[in-house]
Amino acid sequence: MIDKVELPNDFKPQGKIKIELFDDLTGRKIDEIKSHNFIAPHVRNNIFRYAMFNLFSRNRKDIGKDIEISDVFKCLYLTNATHPEDPNNELALRGDIIGWGRTTEVYAGNDTKLGTFNTAESFIKFGLARFVFDFPTHSANGTFQSVYFGAEYINYKGFYIKDIGHTIIGNFRIYNGDFIAQKNYFEVFRRYNQYWEMQEEWKIPVDSKVSGQIYRIGKSFTIVGDMIYYLCVSYDEEIAIWRAPMSDPTNISKYKVFPLKAYTTSYNPGGLEYDPRRSNWHFYAYTKDYKPTQYVCDENLNVLDSRFDKALMLNYIGNNVFLDGENMFYFESNQVHPSDAILNKMLNTRDYSIVGVDEEFFYTQRIGSSSEIYACPKGYIGSRCLLDSPVTKTSTNTMKITYDFILG
Repeated sequence: MIDKVELPNDFKPQGKIKIELFDDLTGRKIDEIKSHNFIAPHVRNNIFRYAMFNLFSRNRKDIGKDIEISDVFKCLYLTNATHPEDPNNELALRGDIIGWGRTTEVYAGNDTKLGTFNTAESFIKFGLARFVFDFPTHSANGTFQSVYFGAEYINYKGFYIKDIGHTIIGNFRIYNGDFIAQKNYFEVFRRYNQYWEMQEEWKIPVDSKVSGQIYRIGKSFTIVGDMIYYLCVSYDEEIAIWRAPMSDPTNISKYKVFPLKAYTTSYNPGGLEYDPRRSNWHFYAYTKDYKPTQYVCDENLNVLDSRFDKALMLNYIGNNVFLDGENMFYFESNQVHPSDAILNKMLNTRDYSIVGVDEEFFYTQRIGSSSEIYACPKGYIGSRCLLDSPVTKTSTNTMKITYDFILG
């Protein structure tokens, strides 16, 4: 993939946090908690590396582009997440948001969660950034135990790799180090090597008007082990998963049938992914009541959970769902978010597909009648602190949170 620029081993950013609660009537401090954050390793290993490489890439005539990296230290979030810290694997915010604030504005409104950035006590000098937030009596009331810094919007336009010509990628996956891509003609598939050079192309027969056979392939497929799975609709509106071995991807057979009918054959289902940890299938579909819906099903496609998503009515349905490590990620309404996280304002781009590989996401962005390929670092958070015990703020308290980000 992309060669890495390694940072010195003694470059170890640190985070320290202090939480102070005050009685609103007397101004007396009633509690003070001090702790340490972990700085997410992807900040050091990926985001700093991308920022460094941008010094070489930006504004270079015909050969370079700016590498846009989201600000994972823009917002402070207080959540009720209590899961153990796992610095090497935590990518996203979890829990319910009790309070939050932006480092980019001073806020003086009545929002019940939003605090304000204290510019009088905050400062930045070389090697140290201190961010201070104040929460009035009406804001951030509740109990929290995790303190995060993270992005408000993940708006990546990472490292530009290649324009692959007059091809719009509808969806793609990784198989044995290669990219398997579905073209905007949904029945056409291609295999690209790690440099996005095409190796082979195949086409699945469609347009059958025989009951139960493939009339359309949805804008989605996935690969589990050595099998490729296609999400399909028949002429009589049956939604089914078909599969074939990767060694012979056109040798298809029907695998499972979904118990609900599609709205029409013109509204393709999408977002197919399998979660082997829970033996669940995930996908999107318009069903007969014309409701774009996310489905979670068991291995036999019996519905375990579903969620109506109005946003999908304004966009292409189910462009992508993918499993990456411990997180299931959903693409919806031009956004990506992890299913276990509550930071649901994630990836605000016009992507057609995204997939995780090692420490990076690879995604396609439609430019006219073509697709450009980008890589960007994984991770939605900059840091997390799991407090030793929960902190409860009430409407009789004000609260001050001081966060020091130390380089060195």
